[in-house]
Amino acid sequence: MLNFKDLDKKILPITFADGKEISVLPPTKASYEKMYSATSTKTTEAMYELTAELLSRNVENETITVEYLDVTLDVSDIMIVIRAYKEFVNEVISNPN
Repeated sequence: MLNFKDLDKKILPITFADGKEISVLPPTKASYEKMYSATSTKTTEAMYELTAELLSRNVENETITVEYLDVTLDVSDIMIVIRAYKEFVNEVISNPN
């Protein structure tokens, strides 16, 4: 029997400079598609919105807002997060177990 409640999901642990820690889950299909379309637009607002959406899908069920990211991460940090998240997703896809 396949029970999704008991599956061990891969997570991307993130610790912010202020000490907040979250365990980010792989994206939904909609977020996955948005991640690849939004990164081509390269607007700062789109990057912050995308990052907030992706990071809000976490084990702790904590909503990460654009406002929080704006005061916590600069633009280069946002790009680092997106790059790391893409690497995490690629790893999950290539090795789901």
